Amino acid sequence: MPTPLKVLAVVPDGNVMDRLRIYSQWNVDLEWHLITVRPDAALEPTDWVERVHHLQIEDRSLLDSVPEAFPDLEHCQYERACHAIRDPFVVKWPLYDHEAIENGILRLRNKLMAMGPADLIVTWGERCWYNEVAIAFAQEVGVPVCRLERATFPGTIVADGTGLEQGRTDLPSCHRVSEMEAFPYEQLETWLSIAVWQSVEQQQRTTRGMVEVYTDNRPTVFVPLQVPFDTNIVFRSEGFGNFELLEYVAAKYKDCRVLVKVHPGDAYSNSQHVAAYCADKGWELLPYSSQALIAASDLVVSINSQCIIEAWMHAVDVDIIGKPAFDLPEEPDKQALLYTLRFAYYIEPWQLTTRLSQIRESYVDTESLGRGTDFVG
Repeated sequence: MPTPLKVLAVVPDGNVMDRLRIYSQWNVDLEWHLITVRPDAALEPTDWVERVHHLQIEDRSLLDSVPEAFPDLEHCQYERACHAIRDPFVVKWPLYDHEAIENGILRLRNKLMAMGPADLIVTWGERCWYNEVAIAFAQEVGVPVCRLERATFPGTIVADGTGLEQGRTDLPSCHRVSEMEAFPYEQLETWLSIAVWQSVEQQQRTTRGMVEVYTDNRPTVFVPLQVPFDTNIVFRSEGFGNFELLEYVAAKYKDCRVLVKVHPGDAYSNSQHVAAYCADKGWELLPYSSQALIAASDLVVSINSQCIIEAWMHAVDVDIIGKPAFDLPEEPDKQALLYTLRFAYYIEPWQLTTRLSQIRESYVDTESLGRGTDFVG
């Protein structure tokens, strides 16, 4: 029997904890030890966890006025950047309790040390203070980190040992391996015929005909807006927010029919302000499924949104603003990149043990040889 990998995970909330609980059922050779941040995680079953500690920090309140500058606390680059955002559409900001976070940083470090040595530390997503603390701790004690996230394709996940930013992920090395093996485009085409349908099923039902009512004989441009405080906006948008994105579209695509969709998770923007802006431009602000909007469009203009991947799936052109982690700008064949994403980089939940073992082994090899090493998917 193989020795179980001891995995120490820092979990933001009950939703993520519930995901990990499901993953644990597919990966019985992982020994889970958890530190949870928010109180709702305390309500989730913990019979699958060896040890669990709750920090009980609630930081999801909203502030409906422009916030003061966030104090210069270590590990709080994301929170500080959020409080610095000024967008004409944004009317609410995350309300961070500075003292609670400062206390949480100290408590989290103490909990990480108390958990004892681990084979690997897992974080969910990136950049929030608790992830920054966990990553810094891992570097101090000399263990690898795996960043987990939900992937674009239904049922798949990202498990990356390098990072979640363009140029700092395991994706390039995965892609090189796929290139050496030659892309079986027939397999990709077969999968795409099913995957597009699966993605549609995940969204509000919208037929293409419902969208085409709003198109005419001009080229149609679809603009999916982002959550203003998503890390893709805060750190990788090259200065673009939703307002700047619409200004860019207005200037560059004057002769096109423009369809806009507000991100369903955006609780920070004033929808009436967005609607007034679109009405003034003669654009349509629609609540429909992104899949249907993409399929009826000639071009997608997006800041790092997963709609970019969905546009590639529909073979629709994309004007990419920013630096999405899932893109390789030097790879012109986006169908080849789609293949790598689906069959090499993204994984099924039952593959998590294998991927974590690979990350661990790659880290040990790098440390012992004192050199960089490519990730092999």
